[in-house]
Amino acid sequence: MSYSVFVTRKKQPHGSIGAEIALTEWKAIIDSDRQLAWAPELGNNTAVWKVGEKEPEWIDWCDGNLEVNRPSSLFIEKLVSISDLLHARLVGEEGEVYGFGGKVDHPPPHTQTSRLLAFWWGIRAALSPSSAPDPGFSVGTRVRGLRARLGTVTEVNLRAERGLGRITVCYDDGHSECYTAVAHCPEAVGTAGDI
Repeated sequence: MSYSVFVTRKKQPHGSIGAEIALTEWKAIIDSDRQLAWAPELGNNTAVWKVGEKEPEWIDWCDGNLEVNRPSSLFIEKLVSISDLLHARLVGEEGEVYGFGGKVDHPPPHTQTSRLLAFWWGIRAALSPSSAPDPGFSVGTRVRGLRARLGTVTEVNLRAERGLGRITVCYDDGHSECYTAVAHCPEAVGTAGDI
């Protein structure tokens, strides 16, 4: 099962309120940390964290955030230190905020409106285990986005974004974009081997 965490300065990782982490800031972090290395085979803005003999874990810069899928507890500790360097927070896709030692800091109390929305999304998820429609493609599919940009799907998570789903595309020009599965813009044009 897929689960993502985000190093972000925004109020919500996929929202528009708050400052973005600049790509130049991300590059400076990678260049100054010996445990991080660029991984262009995974995407132009992606790095891997290599510690010991375990398989490297990756971090992707996308829409002004750093995103990690299925981080280990040790990697979460590393991400907390990276977020501290960037004056940002490490937030899980369900809104939990991670602190030093990988401990979850409790989020602030919810407002009445957010409780009602959470209740609504809970009912919606209970009635439909996968409420986001199948986008018609999977990881590795080549897609065409706005302005006919070509890219490759790097993530499809139909449970993210409170049931709306999330699709992440790394475009050939080096930019990554995240879309909801409910209303996404890219259209499939083949698999990575076709084009």
